[in-house]
Amino acid sequence: MKLYDISRSLFEENPFPGDPEPEFEFVKLIGEDSNYSLSTFSICAHNGTHIDAPLHFIPDGKTIGEVDLMHCYGEAWVVEFAEIIEKDAFIRKVPQECKRLLIKGNALVTPEIAQLICNRKMLLVGTELQTIGTTETLTEIHRILLGNEVVLLESIDLSIVPEGQYTLAAFPLKISPLEASPCRAVLISER
Repeated sequence: MKLYDISRSLFEENPFPGDPEPEFEFVKLIGEDSNYSLSTFSICAHNGTHIDAPLHFIPDGKTIGEVDLMHCYGEAWVVEFAEIIEKDAFIRKVPQECKRLLIKGNALVTPEIAQLICNRKMLLVGTELQTIGTTETLTEIHRILLGNEVVLLESIDLSIVPEGQYTLAAFPLKISPLEASPCRAVLISER
């Protein structure tokens, strides 16, 4: 068995433009009048590798605490695309039985592909980009996917992961009222 940590570090990645920078502070350090270390941190729910819940773009949508955790765990396919994902390439490369798709590369999902994902009743879509879609299309794409309760796993790192089938474990923190949560995303390979 092999594990691939596909998470990006909260404090080493630049935040999405306009999002606040994550910050941390050691309140206590071992040896500085303390026998233990203690830290605090402040982050945007979308810093680093994270999961979007419907509430991110859907009024009265499910919060991160209401996301079905079965969407975040199970069989997943890593598929590499270049640039904008074309419908023909998607149909050719993504197995029909795929319920969790992790998009490798700087590939952009279009509204047409988002609708195709929903038509296939996928549970989760992951991207290496900080958000799914372009500045012009990200609202429409989020509304299509999140409106159909497709979990979005954004800002993953698939650089050393070969294309193929894996088991995905990417659980959000239980911060119930929020629209998103950082997560530690891991792929498990039996090969």
